[in-house]
Amino acid sequence: MAQILAPLPLPGFSLHSGFMATKGHTFVAKGRDSWSDKASFLVSYASPTGEAIAPFLEIVEEQKKQISFRTMEGQEVMRIVKQTHAWGFKPTTYHGMRSDGVEAWSLKLKQNLSGTQYQVTINGTSAASSNVMMQNKVNGAEKGVLINGQLGASMSRHEVWSHMHRIDLINVAPGMDILFALGLNWIRADKQKQEEKAAISAAT
Repeated sequence: MAQILAPLPLPGFSLHSGFMATKGHTFVAKGRDSWSDKASFLVSYASPTGEAIAPFLEIVEEQKKQISFRTMEGQEVMRIVKQTHAWGFKPTTYHGMRSDGVEAWSLKLKQNLSGTQYQVTINGTSAASSNVMMQNKVNGAEKGVLINGQLGASMSRHEVWSHMHRIDLINVAPGMDILFALGLNWIRADKQKQEEKAAISAAT
């Protein structure tokens, strides 16, 4: 279900020009091409009940570990580059690139005894001084993105066992960077996909 999140304090949290939410939004990200190992999602504006209303952008893995976020007109507005390391000695890192090719943020997945930590680094903007954390079970959602302690976005997988394709609901607060929130949700989906593949491999 859609959630109404309180606005972030001014001046908000902006990493990608033109994509800071001026009001609260809920998006639904639907997986496509479930037969393929490459990422493919359609992100749409969602109704209060979580139903897709109008397409917003698409997520396409055009090259291995190169994930393009594009408007419906085909313009790339963000790219995530996934960096993995042989044998898993170093954490998987995701690099969030702006449309001009400059890295705006990065995220490392670090394993410890309590589970997986999402370590976010913000690069070279006025938002770099912000404290960004991802936390489980926030405001009734599976995962929340906290900006200086305030909820900027929340995300949950929708009806896990009732759909052939993955469906996620992402709520974005006024003042939050929309692309950053959608990028973090995709990383969460990618992490869970790799865990599911590892579990299947271990069972065979």
